[in-house]
Amino acid sequence: MKQPVYIFPSALLFVCLLFAGCDQTPLPEEIVEEPVFSVGGFIGEKSVSLKGGVDDYYMYASYVYDDRGYYTYVGEFRRTDCMDCKEKLRVIIRDAVAREEGNPVSPQEAIPLGAHEYVRTIPQSRMFQVDFTSRIEGGEPPFHYSWSFGDESVTEGEENAMHMYSDSTDDTFWVCLDVTEANSGCSSRICNEVYLHKRTCQSNFGVSHSDFNPQSITFETDGYVNAEPPLTYHWDFGEGISMTTPLPAVLYGFDEPGIHMVGLRINDAQGCESMLYKNIRIGSTSDCMVSFTANVTEVESVFDTLQLSRVIVEWTDKQGVFYSSQLGVQPEESFFTINAIEPYRANERGDATARLDIDFDCVLYSDAEDLRIRQAQASIAVAHP
Repeated sequence: MKQPVYIFPSALLFVCLLFAGCDQTPLPEEIVEEPVFSVGGFIGEKSVSLKGGVDDYYMYASYVYDDRGYYTYVGEFRRTDCMDCKEKLRVIIRDAVAREEGNPVSPQEAIPLGAHEYVRTIPQSRMFQVDFTSRIEGGEPPFHYSWSFGDESVTEGEENAMHMYSDSTDDTFWVCLDVTEANSGCSSRICNEVYLHKRTCQSNFGVSHSDFNPQSITFETDGYVNAEPPLTYHWDFGEGISMTTPLPAVLYGFDEPGIHMVGLRINDAQGCESMLYKNIRIGSTSDCMVSFTANVTEVESVFDTLQLSRVIVEWTDKQGVFYSSQLGVQPEESFFTINAIEPYRANERGDATARLDIDFDCVLYSDAEDLRIRQAQASIAVAHP
């Protein structure tokens, strides 16, 4: 058994004198390196700071080739050697171009600097072209036309208009046409519901004027409506006056002559509902009066299914609840910006990698609730061929 060796102060002094003094050489300062990879910001109301090499968090870089012909580049923060640790953040960036599998990729080309949009969930929707044709009675041209298409889109100056719709959000759009006569200032307005899918019932009505009172009108639907009886008729005479009746004809008297917009909504035995408005000339008036027809045609839907150069942000919390930016529509204030990209060393599989500095803000959706990522700044790695 070896005995411990002790160095006494007198012996130490002797050694120092022997070598002409004991000059103390200062030790080098301890270098504390900042983590190469990190994520900071707010997820919901929680401040999050993940750093590679701290609390067993590591950055895992990978890439996947999609069978539709493009790469996706993935960076994932998660804990290592922890089967029960569910919390992780994942950033997925789609290639800027479609390319064949197997060839080397320049990360600067595949992942351009600057702003990138988020991958959106493509709805199973159809596209429709609606051709609108206007008709004016009375007045003298020129006229000014203003169309409102019911989806926050407007068109000015066109006598007849064409507009494209998708049925992904709605089947019915409230379309209005306003016409103004340039010289006299006479104006007229008509609004109607436009249905992308043809209804089994179709509201319509005719009018007949009384020989004794020109302001008393009979509105009759019999012979005009294609629907399954029995029907309910809901009349709108304007100025807050309405009437509901099971009878196909009504008599109504207007207090003032002029142009009045009258509407009829029908409901039939099959649950079909249809609405139609018409401008009606009451009494002796020369006012201009506008109407329009709408011809609906389904067209082939074309979507950017690849959504190249777009991104997905995913978060899994400690309880294992999964959130993704792809599961809903991002608000206008959402953004994803790549500020810098540079080569980095190979990952554990030997794949080439690149380091990215990014800023982002988005909403993450789940079946349980939505979370907002705010003021997020990150340095991540992705792998590439």
